[in-house]
Amino acid sequence: PLVRNQKGLAPQEKERVTELLYQANELEDAARSALAELQAAADLSADTRSAVVQVELLLHSGVVLRLGRLETTTPVMLQGPLKLVSGDCGGRHAIVLIEGDAAAGYPLNSAVYPDPAMEAFNRALSIKF
Repeated sequence: PLVRNQKGLAPQEKERVTELLYQANELEDAARSALAELQAAADLSADTRSAVVQVELLLHSGVVLRLGRLETTTPVMLQGPLKLVSGDCGGRHAIVLIEGDAAAGYPLNSAVYPDPAMEAFNRALSIKF
């Protein structure tokens, strides 16, 4: 509103408006730069992360596992060696159980785990200036 009504401002007020607009632009540039750095770090993290849980002896029934954004509860006691990974299996994203040295596994009943902190982070990354 001040920019549109500059004719009605005193010279000192016009100068102050100019200073404030300059500061706002500087802050906007800094925010853009910070968000770009965060986005680059998030992209690198997404490209390089690999969550694997290796069990040598025994995984008890009722253990809650969270890998990435997925969560599952072990339905029964599982004898190792085994590993649990986050992956695509049967056309859906799930926590996959791989027994021994097998090349493939089977999906456990998995659900997306709501993570408010990550959701807020992703919303912040989507801000457009």
